[in-house]
Amino acid sequence: MTENPINESASTPEDRPAIRIALEALARMRAAKARASSRDIFVYRGKIREGTKRLPPQAQTIVNAIEAAGIQGISRQELLEVLRGTLYTSLPENRVLAYYQKTLIDRGYIELIKADLTPTDLGN
Repeated sequence: MTENPINESASTPEDRPAIRIALEALARMRAAKARASSRDIFVYRGKIREGTKRLPPQAQTIVNAIEAAGIQGISRQELLEVLRGTLYTSLPENRVLAYYQKTLIDRGYIELIKADLTPTDLGN
């Protein structure tokens, strides 16, 4: 007799083998994406588009930290370490960076060079 992969009699979704395998795969994918995003590189471009408003102080701090890193840029992890001592907020640095990231890219201040996922990131 073959085992039913769904196993309807299981008490919680995590007890069902097919769902447990899917949840584990999802956890591996999320971890891989987090590892890849930590290798993303922020590069200062210095282009200020016409008609842009002045930056909020937190956004300007982010731009200054990326500019100070030079032409090679700075990884997300390194940038968060730099911001840890310079942002005056009760929010986590990662949250502040995520909030301003699109605005800074759209206005031409910075460029984000994304790291690609590799098979080793996925655990294959």
